[in-house]
Amino acid sequence: MPEQEESFVCTRARKERHQSGAARHTMSDCFGCKSQKTISGASSSPSHKTTPASILDSKASLPSQWQSLKQVDMMARSTGGEIDVRADATSAQLDQWKKDVGEAAAKLVENGMVVGLGSGSTALQFVAALGKRVEREGLRIVGIPTSEQTEHFARQLNIPLSTLGEHTQLDLDVDGADEIELGSLYLIKGHGGALLREKIVAAASKRMAVISDDSKLVERLGSKFAVPVEVVQFGWQVTQKRLADLGSKPALRMTPQGKPFVTDGGNYIVDCAFGPMANPKEVAHHLDHVTGAVEHGLFLGFVWEAVVCGHGGLQILTRKGP
Repeated sequence: MPEQEESFVCTRARKERHQSGAARHTMSDCFGCKSQKTISGASSSPSHKTTPASILDSKASLPSQWQSLKQVDMMARSTGGEIDVRADATSAQLDQWKKDVGEAAAKLVENGMVVGLGSGSTALQFVAALGKRVEREGLRIVGIPTSEQTEHFARQLNIPLSTLGEHTQLDLDVDGADEIELGSLYLIKGHGGALLREKIVAAASKRMAVISDDSKLVERLGSKFAVPVEVVQFGWQVTQKRLADLGSKPALRMTPQGKPFVTDGGNYIVDCAFGPMANPKEVAHHLDHVTGAVEHGLFLGFVWEAVVCGHGGLQILTRKGP
């Protein structure tokens, strides 16, 4: 999820918070949570982590606590959260395709790289595969996570982490997407709630690769998903009206508990349905000039390659045009 440094959140407490609606639980509230810094500035793992071997060699590719959180914490973080919309595949097939693209993207990473670690269920498969390489091959990299969830998971895998303050330019960013436009590889992102941090990391990267199952491929952006727009809480109603004036059908994103969804940066998200967009650049231009809007989920010109998987197998798509 987006910008602004916040305390690391204990996984167990996060699940309890979602169930009870309790206030945020931070490291200072949990006797088992610790955060340490290495000399290089990369963060080490918290003290009550699952061991790397048990994570990576488990029957599932994600640790057991993340399996239980996939619906509670990642999929249901918002009404528009990372939803698998295809009806032609089982959940087991979708999980396998996500694992396949994650492992393929992990092969793009080389020793010495600074790597953006994306957010969402597909991106976590990339992080899991990267963790295997760190553990088994001694791969030397530094990761820049785009959300608290990704940071927590990467710490469990002993992936060295740092910040954009320490590394202002990244070699590679790997992330998922809600929609991928064929040809241009333009994206809609942000239905997991992390669009601000994700875009900051993408903009700081020399190269970005997107990973997904092939149901996310569309002829025109907006065909399946609305465009998330992160807005400041103050006066959000005015901002939403301005978004409506652009021709969208805006809706404030709500949590399953019926409260406004709040990003890591403390902002709201308004999901703006524009329908299929003939000119997403023009839409992005107008969104860039809405007062009160922090950032939007149109990622245009960032991606050079897409790694996708489906019934036809794994394929790598490259961007066409400038």
